[in-house]
Amino acid sequence: MTATIQALAQAHIPQILAACADWYELAQHGPPYWRPRSQAELERKLAASAGPQLATEYNFVLTEGSAVDVQAATGINRESQLDARTAGYADLPSEGPKTPRLVGECSLHTIDWRNRVAQVGVCIWNPNDRHHGYGQQAMKFLTEWSAEQLGLQRLEAWILANNVASQQLATRFGFEYEGRLRGRYQLNGERHDVEILGWMAA
Repeated sequence: MTATIQALAQAHIPQILAACADWYELAQHGPPYWRPRSQAELERKLAASAGPQLATEYNFVLTEGSAVDVQAATGINRESQLDARTAGYADLPSEGPKTPRLVGECSLHTIDWRNRVAQVGVCIWNPNDRHHGYGQQAMKFLTEWSAEQLGLQRLEAWILANNVASQQLATRFGFEYEGRLRGRYQLNGERHDVEILGWMAA
C-alpha cells in the first residue's frame, strides 16, 4: 500500500486527536509514545518549523494515498523553499490532507544545524495499519529529503532495545548499529536501554 506524506498542518490536528484518542496499545508505553495526543503538543510541533529562525524539527503525517505531497514550510533551509520539481515530489503548496484517514506520522527532530545532524522518528499508530509499507515509505522519504533539501549529513534513530521492528526498519534503509545507552528511558519506575543507529549521507 502507498501513503501520501504531507507536512503537518493546522487542519490535521483534529484528525490526529481523533485517531489517537484512546489507544492502549501505545499508551501503555508511556511518554513519548503515550496517546491521546494534545492540541498544545501538536501546535508546538507546528511552531517549530514556522520561522523565521531555523527549524528545530519537521513533522509530517501519512495518509492513505498514492503520492508524496510535501507542504512547503517557512525556513525549510534558509536559502530557498522546497522545490517540488527538483525534489521529485508532488506540486506545492498543499492545503491539507488529500485523503480523510491519517495512518501515522514521521519526523526529523533535535536538529543540530552546525553539525548537520538530526534524529528520525516514524510511528504508524494503529497496529492494523502496520506491515503495509507505510513505515518504509516514511523512512525513505526522511533519508532522501533530509539530505537533498536540508543538507543534513547524519541521521540518528534512538530506539528502545526491545523494539525489534523499528530497528529492522532503520537497518533496511542503511542505518547501522552504533551502541546502546543503558537505562536511558524510564517507564513505570524501571529503566530501559535505548539503542542508537546511525545513517550517513552518501
